[in-house]
Amino acid sequence: MERFRTVVQDSIPFSLKINKNISKFAQLIFSKTRNPISESTLKRLFLYPDITIPSLYTLDTVCQAIGFADWNDFTTDLNQLSEYEHYEIFSVVKHNGYNGWEEFRTIVNRFKDSAKKYEVVLVLVDVAIQKKDVETLKRIFDLPALFEILHDNRPQYYFLQELGLKLRNSEMIYDLIPHYAKHPVAQVAYIERTVDEDHLNGYYGVLLEEYHKHKTNLEAQLFYHCLMFQRERENGNHRNQHFDFLVSFRETVPVHVIPKMRRLALLVAEFQDDADLIESLLEEIPALLPENEENYKLHNAYVFCNIVFHTQNAYPIKCLLKHLNMNTDVYRRNIVSVRNLNLLKIYEAFVLLKDNQPELANAKLQTYNHLYFSPNHYKRYTLHYDTVKAMINNKP
Repeated sequence: MERFRTVVQDSIPFSLKINKNISKFAQLIFSKTRNPISESTLKRLFLYPDITIPSLYTLDTVCQAIGFADWNDFTTDLNQLSEYEHYEIFSVVKHNGYNGWEEFRTIVNRFKDSAKKYEVVLVLVDVAIQKKDVETLKRIFDLPALFEILHDNRPQYYFLQELGLKLRNSEMIYDLIPHYAKHPVAQVAYIERTVDEDHLNGYYGVLLEEYHKHKTNLEAQLFYHCLMFQRERENGNHRNQHFDFLVSFRETVPVHVIPKMRRLALLVAEFQDDADLIESLLEEIPALLPENEENYKLHNAYVFCNIVFHTQNAYPIKCLLKHLNMNTDVYRRNIVSVRNLNLLKIYEAFVLLKDNQPELANAKLQTYNHLYFSPNHYKRYTLHYDTVKAMINNKP
């Protein structure tokens, strides 16, 4: 309706915000359509817009007065315009930028119901980064419609991934950390959803430390201590407060399966020389591979293999893959599942090699597709792939 009012106003040579012009508009409508509309109806529609929905007769008649066949013709034309309007905005914003946070928010809100809303935001973020507009970037998570986590929202999944990469690579990331770490929306949509294991020793580690100051429920604590212990362990520090938390952790309130799987993998890696304890820990695997949630199941399988691989012990990974009971070569319609199954091929090849089946290991690794992986963890994936490839080729 707002767009309708704008189009109508742009089609006539006088303002509909002036009371006396309403009578003039009623006369114009009648002269063009021979259909009468009362001044009171036009006032409710244009001078004092309220929540009353105009009749189809009114909408058809006004549309006919400004050159459309009827209301349906207007909405069809509007939809065709809207389909490409984002290109217009892209072009203007890329070359001329935006004027502060309010205009940034106005542009985003204009596309909040559009399939192109995520693309529009990423273009705006690029401009904000180029302008070094820290004040606007601080407030980006104040746009709740963009960041409400919706199940199986694939466009949002890739939007959050791309946004995370842009923020990570910006020069302002350390200026933004104090604001994101305490923002409830950023805590979920940015920190927890885009775990950056490649930069635990960099900005992401700093971000986690700040996050821990503001979000302290049991799940958040497990999430934090797992990643901090992972960082310390990779740096050669195996005994610290984070390790103590993981060992003493008890699920006194429900905690999501993802941080619980990360904890399990870290403990398996840490206690690799204690065969009895390892067997006990591996018994927890089935409960952390939820059958009714394929995305979580495959993500957790990857998390486990990714962490345990550092020990070069194939046995726990073999047990995990056995419990997973999924053929990594089978095509899946869920693109995120495709990605995770692709990554698991690296570890499946590793297990085959350790089982003295180098030809099968090589065949499995050959099916790995370098186009299906998370850019957030490029270094880690590449290192693991290259390691297994070198092992198959008997290279040190």
